Amino acid sequence: MGDAVVCTHATRAIIFLNAKAECLTGWRQEDAIGMPITSILVLTQEGDPQTILDPARDCMTLGKSQISERGTVLSAKDGHQRFIGYSVALVHNPSEDQQGTVMVFNDVTEIRTEEKKVEHTASHDPLTGLPNRLSFLSTVTHWLGLAKQHQERTHYLCFIDLDEFKHVNDSGGHAAGDAVLKEVAQIILKICSSEHCTARLGGDEFAVLMPNCDSHQAEWTARRLIRAIKDTQFSWGSDTFRIGASIGATLINLQSPELSEVLHQADMACYAAKERGRNRLSFYNGRRRTLVHSLSSAARVKGH
Repeated sequence: MGDAVVCTHATRAIIFLNAKAECLTGWRQEDAIGMPITSILVLTQEGDPQTILDPARDCMTLGKSQISERGTVLSAKDGHQRFIGYSVALVHNPSEDQQGTVMVFNDVTEIRTEEKKVEHTASHDPLTGLPNRLSFLSTVTHWLGLAKQHQERTHYLCFIDLDEFKHVNDSGGHAAGDAVLKEVAQIILKICSSEHCTARLGGDEFAVLMPNCDSHQAEWTARRLIRAIKDTQFSWGSDTFRIGASIGATLINLQSPELSEVLHQADMACYAAKERGRNRLSFYNGRRRTLVHSLSSAARVKGH
């Protein structure tokens, strides 16, 4: 048969491995017999490599079949990993009046790889590789919900709008503009930490969500972004370009309004930063028409 099959005793020790199971696990039947199934089938959930799964145990404990179509990772004897789908059922042995299990599984790595490509395409900007607007809004919603649950935690949402980007497109064409956008994305990734959530919202607009930080940390990161973008000389063929960045930031905490208003606050702050000159940062201060301050990175970032 084309599927891999593993059978266990009531103790969940291996009593049978077919040829396909030998191939996928890297274990020969004669070496596997008597071994705990978790030693032969090292299974983890996709995204959680620390937790070892034991479907045979769950099947026996719950007294019903266990099924997983995909998302389960099998680590073979040589360390090679592949995605599998499986089903585990109870098997009754009348002569011994005991129950064992039979597990049937197959390699779904190609299917899962293609699914992940589709998922990535749907949630990421094809030009820069950053998460897209839809994906980012989902992330902001998540952190907005957490802020409502944990009074002591604060997060900051920053909108980044490039200055003088129109000149790049007008002078070098859209190919030059695309090259600059891709480089800006790399600058953002380099400056931001792995805890930060980044995105390209569209056009020359980017965003960063900074979880679990205060205003000083948010300001420090925003200034570094402004300075890094301002100081970079972007090249396209024989042309070179200088651009800037205006950043608007708003606080996310227990008192934050709904998502649409939080986005509006960040947008207003960004608009205020652009109105007051290039390479500036503005914080929304809770009033619809007034912002806490606007500062020039050229004047203040040098201290960091």
